[in-house]
Amino acid sequence: MAQLLHPDFKAGITHAEATAADKKTHDLLMEQQDALKAESWDYAIALSIQMRENQLRVYKPGSSPIGGTWNALGSIYKQAGRLQEAEDAVEKGLAIYAAVCDYNEMSMARETLAAIKEAQGQFDEARKVRLEGKDRKEISCTSDTCPWTSVPFRMENGGLSKMFALEELKQCAACKAAFYCSKRCQKHDWKTRHKPLCQKHTGAV
Repeated sequence: MAQLLHPDFKAGITHAEATAADKKTHDLLMEQQDALKAESWDYAIALSIQMRENQLRVYKPGSSPIGGTWNALGSIYKQAGRLQEAEDAVEKGLAIYAAVCDYNEMSMARETLAAIKEAQGQFDEARKVRLEGKDRKEISCTSDTCPWTSVPFRMENGGLSKMFALEELKQCAACKAAFYCSKRCQKHDWKTRHKPLCQKHTGAV
């Protein structure tokens, strides 16, 4: 039985059923990557919802894989500019991660939520969300291209991203809401995402 291999599966699910569902998820994910490249947001969102429905056939509703689907959906809603829906989806993922004590995924989901807060102009809230991991030294780099959260790094590290203590990170001097593991990540995020939001909020140049 599949649940003997991994506790996230529902009771009674067979190995064949779990394998088929995971393959379907993989196929939908590959299709979604094409949709994201084409900025076909509505189609990418529809594929995320299909993935969640597919996973819910075999995974427990409160398991980390379902939390991941909610977080990924929130990220796409954000790219589509549907910020309230993005916030709602990520918070559902965060609630699941908190319940199962999946602190690594929780750190990355907090970063997604904080980026949504920035896009909403809520910089104090963005800072608060990111610093929720301070006591456990579980803060993610704000840059969405950080090598320590990349797929290749996670594949080589048991699926885990690297998290940081607050004192290891560089803080945006203007808004004080964004935190970076390196100058490279800070410069890249400033050029590609953070600059217009921070300038609008603080008048930084």
